Amino acid sequence: MLKLGDILDFGPLGMKMTIKKTAAETDGRLFEVEMELGPRTGGTPVHTHLQAVETFEVLQGQFDLFVRDAWRTLGEG
Repeated sequence: MLKLGDILDFGPLGMKMTIKKTAAETDGRLFEVEMELGPRTGGTPVHTHLQAVETFEVLQGQFDLFVRDAWRTLGEG
C-alpha cells in the first residue's frame, strides 16, 4: 500500500511521483502526488475519471494538458 513520502520512479518514462496524501490518510477524499516530468515527457495518457476530480498545479516549467476537448498549456502557478 502506498504511504506518505513513497516515491514511484518510472525512470524509462522520465516520470517520478512522490506521494503527498493518501486516501487512507484523508478518509477516502483525496489522493495527492507531486509528479516530476523530464523535458518532452509524454506524461500520462489522455483519460477521464468518472467519480473523481483531477487538478494540477505547475510548480516549474510548463505542462500540456487535455481538458474536455482541447489541449491547453499550463505555466507556473
